[in-house]
Amino acid sequence: MMTQKWDPERLQFKLLPENVAANLMRAATMLTAWELIHSDIVTAVKDFYLIGFNENGYTYDEGYQHKVLARVTKDSGIFDASVAWLVENEALGESDVELLRALRAQRNDVAHELAKYIVDPGHEVSLDLLTEAREIIARLGRFWGQIEVDISPDFDDREVDVDGIRSGASLLYDYVLSLVSIPLDPIDPESAEPNDLPG
Repeated sequence: MMTQKWDPERLQFKLLPENVAANLMRAATMLTAWELIHSDIVTAVKDFYLIGFNENGYTYDEGYQHKVLARVTKDSGIFDASVAWLVENEALGESDVELLRALRAQRNDVAHELAKYIVDPGHEVSLDLLTEAREIIARLGRFWGQIEVDISPDFDDREVDVDGIRSGASLLYDYVLSLVSIPLDPIDPESAEPNDLPG
């Protein structure tokens, strides 16, 4: 729900065209971050158990049922089950789990309450969360990259700097993040002169 009472000057500042555009971009970046993370968690964990296909579609090793789907409960779904698998396999830590909860909460709020991030001075997409999402995406990319190096004959007898592995998701997110990690219009409504504000 959007804040009902707004300071006129803060509202005018929030609605500057460049600030509306910046906030829309940040909202889109939050949605993008979540989709990239979700894919690297849910889809990638499932694909780890992919063994082939038949007339009914792709087939998966029974380990996916026993080690991932078995974690699904009435209170948690496939995402949480996949995260637990990644924690068990040391791809993520407990602090990452807390960060993922915060990211999911803001992603859901942005997806369902986008208007308040555009017009409500009391709501902003967290730049801290956007920045922290970068490390999650990079870490997942390195984890899956390491697995690819370990199992693919293409990397036999080749030295690979695992810490230097960059996934496509990581490269894409870094580019998008570079477009939004800039301050909003430098006019501060708390200190601006009346003539500096629109209207």
